[in-house]
Amino acid sequence: MSILHILNGDSTRYGFEQTGIEGDIIVWREILSQGPLEENISSAHFWRNREAWISETFNEQSESYQHKMLDELGKLTGEYDEINLWFEFDLHCQANLLGVKQIYRCPRFI
Repeated sequence: MSILHILNGDSTRYGFEQTGIEGDIIVWREILSQGPLEENISSAHFWRNREAWISETFNEQSESYQHKMLDELGKLTGEYDEINLWFEFDLHCQANLLGVKQIYRCPRFI
């Protein structure tokens, strides 16, 4: 059985990797509770705008955003029998959880 775990940040990853829980991991490194948003989160235009905003606001290199965020999203195209979401109940995590749902478009996330 193939399993995907979507974690809410790098700090979660460090502890998660020590648990021995099997499966692939995506670290969601976005902050959708801040900055510009658009209705179509799946569009290339949306992610280019996010990349520009993140780069300018946090002095992050575009290549770093591509690697740390966009390359990770590519894993969502895989076929998984089970997807586990590791998010909390704060605004930051809930906004990001909605982003995951929008990208994956999976009714079981509703």
